[in-house]
Amino acid sequence: MVRNGVILIFLALSFSWSSESGSLAYRAQKSLAAGKWAKSYMQLEKALLATRKESDLLAEGRVLIAMAQIRTQSLDFVLADSLLSIVRINELDTSSLVALTYAKMALFNAQERYRECIDLSEGVSKEMLRLAPDLLQGNFWSEKALALTALKKNDEANLIFKNAKKELSQNKGKVLFVEAQLAHFRGELSIADSLYAESGSWAIKLNNTYVSAAILFYRAQIALQQKRESVAVDYLKRSAQAFELMGLPNNQRRSESLIP
Repeated sequence: MVRNGVILIFLALSFSWSSESGSLAYRAQKSLAAGKWAKSYMQLEKALLATRKESDLLAEGRVLIAMAQIRTQSLDFVLADSLLSIVRINELDTSSLVALTYAKMALFNAQERYRECIDLSEGVSKEMLRLAPDLLQGNFWSEKALALTALKKNDEANLIFKNAKKELSQNKGKVLFVEAQLAHFRGELSIADSLYAESGSWAIKLNNTYVSAAILFYRAQIALQQKRESVAVDYLKRSAQAFELMGLPNNQRRSESLIP
């Protein structure tokens, strides 16, 4: 049902930006920020080749994680899982290990495999999380809170989400987005719709085209449940067009498939 908005955690990890792979990863970051998903992925593919030429297994793992995250958000779940499966775990530092776990959690949640998401999260200690960047910690806790809410463990989810809000305190739009998703899972449709709308305003201000398009899709789901068909159709058509322009055909088809 509800899937998390894109946060490419490799951007929160340090690359050697002076290297060829680091330069390509930086270009991928810029392309993604501009909504050029296909171009960003191609640049990451080139960065992956560069890491292998440089014999930098840590950078290789980080690039693979980033590629998998793009594939998860593109609804290419089999390929996302394949990319994550070839990351050389023994070559990762602590932050990258947390990033790998987060990427797998996001993939499980996207596939509605919530129990597996929770089980996986238990392998990350508080000590490991403390060594990770705030952005990564916040998104880790967000994924866990979403999975717990989906499993109807609302009290536990609320406690976990407090950790997420603390680490994401500088990203109000992201916090609102996760709050909207939690309300959506709980069936609090009017509250979720209001929070999505507020988060969408932040996404537009920050030019986060993926999140703004995803929010239209989620608000369309709510409108359909509330029998507001004409509103839902408008949201779905707009989100489909946005995804098409971003070069995300699976997301486009997902929106179009719900049009009555």
